Amino acid sequence: MRLFTPLSLAFIVLLIIAGITSSRAAYGEINVTINGRQINFAEQGPGIIDGRTLVPVREVFEQLNFTVEWHGGARQVFMQSDRYTVVLIIGRNTFYINGVPHFLEVPAQIIGDTTMVPLRAILEGVGYRINWHSRARTVQINTGISPRNFVFFYQRDDRWADVPFGSFTTARGACGPVALAMVVSTLQGENVYPCYVVPWASRFYVDGIGAAHSLFTSEVTHEHFGLTYRAIRITDDAEILEALRSGALLVTSVQAANSPNARYGAEGLFVIDPEAGGGHIAVIYGVTESGNVLVASPRHTALLYNMEGWPMATVRTEIHSGVGQFWAFTLE
Repeated sequence: MRLFTPLSLAFIVLLIIAGITSSRAAYGEINVTINGRQINFAEQGPGIIDGRTLVPVREVFEQLNFTVEWHGGARQVFMQSDRYTVVLIIGRNTFYINGVPHFLEVPAQIIGDTTMVPLRAILEGVGYRINWHSRARTVQINTGISPRNFVFFYQRDDRWADVPFGSFTTARGACGPVALAMVVSTLQGENVYPCYVVPWASRFYVDGIGAAHSLFTSEVTHEHFGLTYRAIRITDDAEILEALRSGALLVTSVQAANSPNARYGAEGLFVIDPEAGGGHIAVIYGVTESGNVLVASPRHTALLYNMEGWPMATVRTEIHSGVGQFWAFTLE
């Protein structure tokens, strides 16, 4: 039987520890970006532990407009935004969003003097999208509207289908006000229902047609609902995608008559059973990692199930021939 000296045993232990450390953690190799802008970490950088990417919590969430507080006695991190309160407990696999428990595959932990967390579950829980780019070894955070936070209203919902809009009902001719209700509710984080927006928008009603496009461009609308508006040319793909990734919602007019995908001359990709003038209003509420856009229509619920989105070139073929822009909205 072979015996080991104390020195050789110590050397073996060091080798084992080094092996465990290298297999469990790796630092200084991971980048983090928010809407393409890289975060520069002052001290401890991101690392991979047990196959999960852990990132310093304060530097990421403060750039997402959260206040971050450390409560040492309870070993808890409190993060607060205008819509969410997040509580992390060091060493625990459970964290809380607005009091509701959620699961972390790797618990929050302190490395050096820095609180490190796995980002995906937390960020997706508060409405952001996150992607791991393996070749660039980069965590990509997208602050645009997440599908889970987009508020959709169906124009023919029984709760407001019969609300008058000029000589029409909401179900028949109020796609514009219903789309506006989606925009306002999503951006405000509080539902402003079509049964309120449709009567208010009646001042923009055009007899026999529906809502004038000035519903979206009027200062009266922006001031009333607390919106900031700008126009983006439908050909400016870079600005369109940047606006969506920054959290804007885009509205435009679509018409089946223009669509190369029109069926029976009455339906296009985003139009089913068009309204009186043949047109319709669509909301573009998100962008995929591949650059496709996500589209919602007040009369076409099936669009919400297409999470692969549509290329901008395809979307342009569906836009009303008299409209050369998107109406882009954010909060004031």
